Amino acid sequence: KPTQQSEIPQGGSRSLVWLKENPPRPLDFPGLAALCDTFFPRVFQLRRATCPAGTDSITINFHVCEEELNGLGGDFLLGEAQANVLRRGYQDQHASLWSRDGRLLATTSQMLHYKC
Repeated sequence: KPTQQSEIPQGGSRSLVWLKENPPRPLDFPGLAALCDTFFPRVFQLRRATCPAGTDSITINFHVCEEELNGLGGDFLLGEAQANVLRRGYQDQHASLWSRDGRLLATTSQMLHYKC
């Protein structure tokens, strides 16, 4: 059970967005990695304002092989991002990217520092 209160208000920080590279091109691992890092910091969403923020660390895990990735072409991917805690100028951020047919393609975990 958590002992410290997070700065995340009721309703949370989750967002869903359809993502696609522009200009369109067949998806590869560098492109998938780039799409994993397209989510803006959750603190922007929660505070309804921007502020200085930057990634301290990011981990990306791929859940598909090259053949599966090649089969996606340049189709849209569903991205889901959320934070579990914002406290003392730091936030975590977790995201998942899914194919249109529901396959998990990649997950990412980040720690960010912000000054708001």
